[in-house]
Amino acid sequence: MAEINVLKILIDGLIRGGSYSLMALGLTLLYGVTRIVNMSHGSLFMLGVYIYYVFSTLISGIDPFLALIMAIIFMGVFGAILHRLAVHPILGDDVAILVVTITIAVAVQALVLMFFGGETISIIDPIGLGYIEFLGLTLSGTSIMTLLLSLSLFAFIALFLNKAKIGKAMQAVSQDREAAMLMGINANRLYTLAMILSAILASIAGFFYCLPIRMVGPSIWFSAITSAFAIVILGGLGSVKGSLIGSFVIGYAEITMRELITEGGAIVPIAPLSVMIVVLIVRPKGLFGKRVEMED
Repeated sequence: MAEINVLKILIDGLIRGGSYSLMALGLTLLYGVTRIVNMSHGSLFMLGVYIYYVFSTLISGIDPFLALIMAIIFMGVFGAILHRLAVHPILGDDVAILVVTITIAVAVQALVLMFFGGETISIIDPIGLGYIEFLGLTLSGTSIMTLLLSLSLFAFIALFLNKAKIGKAMQAVSQDREAAMLMGINANRLYTLAMILSAILASIAGFFYCLPIRMVGPSIWFSAITSAFAIVILGGLGSVKGSLIGSFVIGYAEITMRELITEGGAIVPIAPLSVMIVVLIVRPKGLFGKRVEMED
């Protein structure tokens, strides 16, 4: 049994949950609007970081912060193409969508392995805030900043969904697609927008997860998608509030297991899987899944 540092668990769990919140929000948003279960979501989480690596490291002369913006834009475009070419033609066929999105995830990993190899690679931290001392702990300034940015972006998206005209249109499509279309709402365009936002949120979550440790590897997509599904199942599919709460529950579960068990880092993936199994048995609809809907 490892020595317990409660303060470290509290802070690290908060940071981990913050990075997970955006990943889970992207998955929740896409499902809430389109009813698509995107099994390639974890690969988007990973791919954005590799695209950032290309722009910031392999291509000389690009400022790291600009490279980060370029990578986010790239992932938004990639999400739009992904939806129009691979997902849109099979909308309504849940089995086909599962097969196609799993295939996309495997293909993305194969491409990453082909071009970047199987080892972890170092990436540049564009934030570069160094380290700070807090109550005896050494904390990464980048980690603290990514937590604040994650929560701010989450709040912005939640506000957008509930206050903006487009956000309300998304909720209308989520609740009744046919009725929304009769009111003049272009459901297909909103589906594409939902995929764009989902891809962007997944990639930003990947940045915020990898930047503090300054490295990325080709296997992080699997742990990412495992955690994302555990979060949305815990919180309730389509629940924005549930995805936020679930993110911190899973984040703290992983960090607690890592800190309490010697060599616990090797079995951290068991935490989200365990939570997911328990929730599916006890409350299959999740904490806030009274019915499938998007909510604040």
